[in-house]
Amino acid sequence: MIATLEIKYSRGRDQYDNAPTQRSALNFDEFENNVLNDRSSRKGMAFICAPLTSSAHYEKPERYLGQNNWRLKNLVAPRAFLPFDFDGFVSPETFQEAVRYLQRYRGFGYTTASHKKEAPRARAILQASRPVSRDEGIVICHALQAEMQAKFGENAIKFDDSVYRGEQPIYTPLLMSEVFRFGGVPVDVNAVLSSAEN
Repeated sequence: MIATLEIKYSRGRDQYDNAPTQRSALNFDEFENNVLNDRSSRKGMAFICAPLTSSAHYEKPERYLGQNNWRLKNLVAPRAFLPFDFDGFVSPETFQEAVRYLQRYRGFGYTTASHKKEAPRARAILQASRPVSRDEGIVICHALQAEMQAKFGENAIKFDDSVYRGEQPIYTPLLMSEVFRFGGVPVDVNAVLSSAEN
């Protein structure tokens, strides 16, 4: 069932898009291909985030008129993917080790606009065993972050945890991005949540 789980997501046209279009992929494989083929010449030209429900803009209704899929906390719908934004690694070797570590999960990654061989930066998106709410996603991502910190050291990887929030843009790859595919298993949502509660 997991292999055929539909992946719903939002796709924004640039960094200022406050009402991204709603898209879906038949399964994670299709979602992966959609994201990795959605390349830009520079950062900020395209992003994905969690799917969003349609509603009036409850924060600035006078500025953003009518019903739409606004990129707001309370409109975040469950998503079946878990994003990570690695803003730095203590060394290129740690970066390579982290890529190998993530092979335990089903997912993919890519280098970002500010990536350099001697100062790597990357994003990763992992498949979840089931769609997770905004709050669940934050808990799970923090738990997986803690696992990586225990493995590599507290300060070995710099995490930008803003992407754990469903409404936060996750910029898609650039034309020159290096791509990584992870062939493991989806993150066991219920197991991680159960461990996080204990």
